[in-house]
Amino acid sequence: MREYQNFIYGKWVDFVNSGITSEVARWVSRVVGEDYLDVTAEPVGGRHALLLYKSDGTRVRLGDVGDGVQVLVVARMLVDYLKPEVILWDDVESHMNPRALQLLTLWLSELVEQGRQVVVSTHSIEAARLILKLAPQAILVRLELKNGTLEAKRLTVEELEKLEELGVDVRI
Repeated sequence: MREYQNFIYGKWVDFVNSGITSEVARWVSRVVGEDYLDVTAEPVGGRHALLLYKSDGTRVRLGDVGDGVQVLVVARMLVDYLKPEVILWDDVESHMNPRALQLLTLWLSELVEQGRQVVVSTHSIEAARLILKLAPQAILVRLELKNGTLEAKRLTVEELEKLEELGVDVRI
């Protein structure tokens, strides 16, 4: 995370002038229940830190809001700035509370609608189900290594739920 934040600090003027910081602050407000106006970068303890600027003028260190929110803010800022055509996200549920994962899923779905390729991995049945329900264009592929051969099987949300009812762990 530190490397990504250092990249942001190095391009800080570009991020602020593009409007990305204020857009991301308003976006992440939907998850945390606070009214954030902007993301700022300020010296804290001899290092730069990203802070969320609240409507009442107070600031909160991004790291104090939670790891999932920090990941969301940094990822959204980088994707909005760099505009990659392909986004790979491993363990998409990592550090995400349910509301953060929902916001992340909706955002990734918007990126797909814009023509970007998004590939996520998860070991969480709940995350897979949420992604399938919130992102209509999502495709669930179960990968399994059998005797040195990687096999792929596409699953619908109905198939996923049926296998769960039967007690089959599709994560294996």
